[in-house]
Amino acid sequence: MNRRTAEIATGVLVLVLGLFIIGFAFHSTDVADVDGYRLIAKFNKVDGVNLGSEVRLYGMDVGAVTGLSLDDETSKAVLELTLNDDVELTTDSSVKILSHGLLGGKYLELEPGGEIDYLEDGDEIAYTQDALIIIDFLDKILADSEAKRKAKREAAE
Repeated sequence: MNRRTAEIATGVLVLVLGLFIIGFAFHSTDVADVDGYRLIAKFNKVDGVNLGSEVRLYGMDVGAVTGLSLDDETSKAVLELTLNDDVELTTDSSVKILSHGLLGGKYLELEPGGEIDYLEDGDEIAYTQDALIIIDFLDKILADSEAKRKAKREAAE
């Protein structure tokens, strides 16, 4: 095999591998495959939540995030959730953004309420809890620690 044939074969192999990776990425998000009804939830912070992020109820996967936008009036992040048709949530249900671990990806966890009426397609989940960001906690701890050290130094003087 001459050098030109080897280069062409390598190029074709790289092209096929690239197409495989792109196809896998589209398939693994499952955004287009989610059937069910849609709910809206507004958050101040949605760090780490992406299209296709899981929506869970009692730890079980019951839907996905199918839309991300910004509310111009309130400057809040608006998430569109698509839930399986067999999932029924009451009007006082809540949703919070959690992490799969210390460095894991984010997902949404639903917590059912106790009302009699149920949310319907297009309704908004009124009770939300923003993503907790570990860096923010560390910054707060360091700032508090520095303030205490400064207060002790000033008291000692």
